[in-house]
Amino acid sequence: MEKIKVKGGAVKYFFVFVVIFIVLGCSAGVYFYLPKAEVAIHLKSQQRSVALNVQASVKEEIMSQDGNNIPAALEQIVKEETEEFEATGKKSGGGKASGSVVIYNEYSSASQPLVKTTRLETKDGKIFRITKSVVVPGMARVEGKSEPGAVEVEVIADKPGEEYNIKPAEFTIPGFKGNPKYNKFYAKSTKAMKGGASGDISIVTSRDIIEAKEKLIKKAEKNAVKALVDSIPDDRKIFEDAVVTKVESAVSSVKVGAESEKFAYTVKVKAKALSFFESDVKDLVKKDLEKRGINVDLISLANPVNYILVDSDNDRGFLKFDAKAEVEISSDVDLENFKKGILGKKADEVEDYAKSYSSIQKVDVNFWPFFINKVPFLESRVKVEVK
Repeated sequence: MEKIKVKGGAVKYFFVFVVIFIVLGCSAGVYFYLPKAEVAIHLKSQQRSVALNVQASVKEEIMSQDGNNIPAALEQIVKEETEEFEATGKKSGGGKASGSVVIYNEYSSASQPLVKTTRLETKDGKIFRITKSVVVPGMARVEGKSEPGAVEVEVIADKPGEEYNIKPAEFTIPGFKGNPKYNKFYAKSTKAMKGGASGDISIVTSRDIIEAKEKLIKKAEKNAVKALVDSIPDDRKIFEDAVVTKVESAVSSVKVGAESEKFAYTVKVKAKALSFFESDVKDLVKKDLEKRGINVDLISLANPVNYILVDSDNDRGFLKFDAKAEVEISSDVDLENFKKGILGKKADEVEDYAKSYSSIQKVDVNFWPFFINKVPFLESRVKVEVK
């Protein structure tokens, strides 16, 4: 068989042709498939005011455009305040020391009642009296051992004077003298007695308690309202003017006439109000504009909605208020037609083309890679979006 030889010049031209073909193919690929353009359209917008009369009710489960009704929820919180006040009253004759003791029963398993003012006596003869009737429990067996019954009770000195401000002490019950119970019933204090004094002493007057009550109620109401408002989530709205407060309790630590330089007063206040989702109001605004033929997708509610409270009733569970919103309505544009119209155009040509659209304010054009200066002819390589 005869072999055909290819001359060296032909081989060289063949490789040159292949290289040119590859370069042209890559160039075509780069030209048609690598370039990319992004066009951001800024549309013109107009402002419009929308005013609605809205009712929020706990009976509503979902928003209803009929009558502009939206759901509401009852919010409530209880705030407690305690404060110490000075007693302004004075009483001559000195003050009686007071404190507490534990009375023990080592006599029998039977309980022993003791009436109010029962005397307790120290070793040096100072008399204190219990301030209320008590029952001292009988002895009990605890883990096989006999334990005395015990009860704690407040006591007050029989006479005024600083000498009754005694340190912790043991007491007997004089009323049991001559009875086997005398040595089996006793009392002990663990803290010093206080309040014993000579001369004028401070007492709590009715005016002290009234003024303390009024001051603390105002403070508790203010703090309760603030605590309620602060507890409302950001996505809900509450009218501070519609918050209602109620005094749950108001208690003084002492009664009128008590011998004390200071006293404490405690108040509990409940604050409650109705809240609603602000998003429900904004949906009503959009629905109102939609009824006027405006595309909801073009509506922007970036500005705060202004509210005016008309009526409220927490017990019946409804709110009535006026809502006024300043909305921005963007112009519409056919993005598909716009995209087709800018294919193959340079940046300045795209900007000129955009001026033919009355709804477009301006455009921003970006090409990739950097050496590209025209919008690609392939729509898939062009991204157009509204900013």
